[in-house]
Amino acid sequence: DLRDPPNNWDHNYGRTLSLERALAMSNNVVTRRVYDRVPFYKLLEYLEKAGFDTDEYRRAGVLDANNNSLGARHATPLEVAAAYNIFNRRNTAGEFTGDFVRPTIIDRIRFNGEIITHTREPVHVFRPETVEAVRASLIRTANRVVGGNYEAEIFLKTGTSDNTVNAWVAGGLRLGDVNYAMAFLVLDEDGRSM
Repeated sequence: DLRDPPNNWDHNYGRTLSLERALAMSNNVVTRRVYDRVPFYKLLEYLEKAGFDTDEYRRAGVLDANNNSLGARHATPLEVAAAYNIFNRRNTAGEFTGDFVRPTIIDRIRFNGEIITHTREPVHVFRPETVEAVRASLIRTANRVVGGNYEAEIFLKTGTSDNTVNAWVAGGLRLGDVNYAMAFLVLDEDGRSM
């Protein structure tokens, strides 16, 4: 019952799915339904807090619902990896914070025995329970893509453009006490389908 609905990658429709399962399965119709219920200004607010440039979203406007809901706007792999790090950040008690910290290349300088540290203030984006719910879905995706027999806790989201001109894998992992975030983009520079 959506006007101009997106396609699901498996062309399967009419299922009843939880949001967790829909995200894990990359169900575009459910994603679009969620988008239709979230005010556009709220989407922009979340994207900005997560470090994304929202100019393209603003230019496209609320009516470009499929592209907006499916994230089909410009983002660099660094921006995507930094945003996925939100689902890794924990406080000293080990609880998720839901905070975004802008990445930097240099975070400290040692000069004449003195250490000058560049501090970045975290921006609160999601409640801890939201982070846990999204992570559960992304872990489900990772288990489907790479399996679950790893020492690290891995969470991933995959995505492709129409005609598979480009493909993304983004997410993170926790190995011991160290968290990593990552984003990979594969594309054909001539714009041909892979």
